[in-house]
Amino acid sequence: MSLFANRIYSKTITSLPTLILFLVVILGLNINIIYKNYDFIINFSYIIVFFWSLKKPEHLGYGLIFFAGIINDVVQSLPIGISSLDYLLLSAIGAFIRNRTIIYNLIYDWISFFIAILIVGSVNYIILITIFKIPIVYESLILGLFVTFLIYPIFFKIFIWIDNMVLVKKNDKKILDSGNTENMSNLWLEYFTIGSDQEKGDLPEMLLSKILQASSFKLSWVVDPFMRRGSVGVAAKSMGRRFIGFETDQDSLLMAMKRIDQS
Repeated sequence: MSLFANRIYSKTITSLPTLILFLVVILGLNINIIYKNYDFIINFSYIIVFFWSLKKPEHLGYGLIFFAGIINDVVQSLPIGISSLDYLLLSAIGAFIRNRTIIYNLIYDWISFFIAILIVGSVNYIILITIFKIPIVYESLILGLFVTFLIYPIFFKIFIWIDNMVLVKKNDKKILDSGNTENMSNLWLEYFTIGSDQEKGDLPEMLLSKILQASSFKLSWVVDPFMRRGSVGVAAKSMGRRFIGFETDQDSLLMAMKRIDQS
């Protein structure tokens, strides 16, 4: 495979969440179902936007989300901007939850998704009937949201598989091919390659950065009760975290403060 073709392939793989979202909105794959007297929509795009905004926001930016909403409005003959508002609100709720959650699991995400789509659905309903004067059957809206909520675990498993087996593995393969293993997705890889110059008791900053990336979010507080040389503070600053450190040895404290300030 040529270098150009390989770059195109790599870009396509890492853009899978965006491609899936645009495929859904362009082809109108949000399914419209008629059940008895109710006409409701299973909104797959809600699931896509919420999941990736919660798990891996770097794969789905706000600009792309907004543009996908515009396309959905055109395809579905909705007031221009209403879907963009829905998607951005879902993304913002996902980001809010992500910044306040340490451990993720399906049940927690599922409940969070239910709350998020209820908020979005309510905002959507109010705007459509008050501003655009479009009659909306409230029962149909609730039924559509409920069915969308019920199928979330299916797509949760699919997207987790995509993330683990495609996005992460592709990134690791690229790193291995280049011979540079510093950015491998294995959190502990650097732990086995620490050089002899590493001061006793200090972990390498690359490893600390990976730990912070896996366990915290931007603007989260990081507390180090034993600062030593300030490696945790340096890593926290580079990752956009807020830092508090303690050290009883004055010389070590001054050195750590200088390192953090100059990093």
